[in-house]
Amino acid sequence: GMAAANTTVSQAGVADRVSESRRSRAMALFPALSGLGWILGPFFSSLLAQIDYSAPFWIVAILFALLVPLCWWQVKRTVIARKDKLQILRLFREIASVFRKTKVGLPFAIEAVTLIGWLMFQGFLATYHIERYAFTTLIEGDAYAVAAIAWFLGGLSASGWLLHRHKARTVLLPALFVAGLSVLCFIVFPHRALIWAFLSLAAYAQGLATACFVALFSELVPTQMLGRIFVAWNGSLALAMVIGPILSGALSGLWLDLPYLLAA
Repeated sequence: GMAAANTTVSQAGVADRVSESRRSRAMALFPALSGLGWILGPFFSSLLAQIDYSAPFWIVAILFALLVPLCWWQVKRTVIARKDKLQILRLFREIASVFRKTKVGLPFAIEAVTLIGWLMFQGFLATYHIERYAFTTLIEGDAYAVAAIAWFLGGLSASGWLLHRHKARTVLLPALFVAGLSVLCFIVFPHRALIWAFLSLAAYAQGLATACFVALFSELVPTQMLGRIFVAWNGSLALAMVIGPILSGALSGLWLDLPYLLAA
């Protein structure tokens, strides 16, 4: 939970170190790396759990402990250094100043709504598959693995290919359209074979869109303010993880397909 601040610090650190011409592509790697973590984490945990159920937790604790001295010795001070210390009571004013002084407000609001929609879809995935298609827990695990791989490929294609040739906002609109259309197809074409294609396409497009949003933020916000916008972005992601599944659970009582219709 509290260790999630590491993501914000690493995002701000990379933004400080990378030149402006390469910054959007570098920042787009973060969603791709998240997808890679969702793939490798459960895989290695399942292997370690065959030894002992506590083994994954011990390994994670050891890895985190090893990262502390590595960061201390290898991660140098970034280009932008604050002369004053950040106070907790000033935190919200610091974050709000980004939206007052830049044009990132509307893209950020769109991204926040997009995250809630995606978490309505993904957070309800297991329940929907079990209720509609009688999926077993094993098949449902495969579905999450497919979504994680597709998300990783979406973020990777943004950073490694599309953002080399196009602006983030140019790629963003088609990605959002494809993601929404793919979720809608879950309702329109309710077939066990087709939903794997729709799931893959939705996760790929959403991974691509998220990478483009992060890249767009790095273009619109000055370097010295990037840490603040990524604090706000990671906060909106955490909030979406709470709101999305709750909304889906409430709406599904009215109609099973309603959460996906609203998410689309």
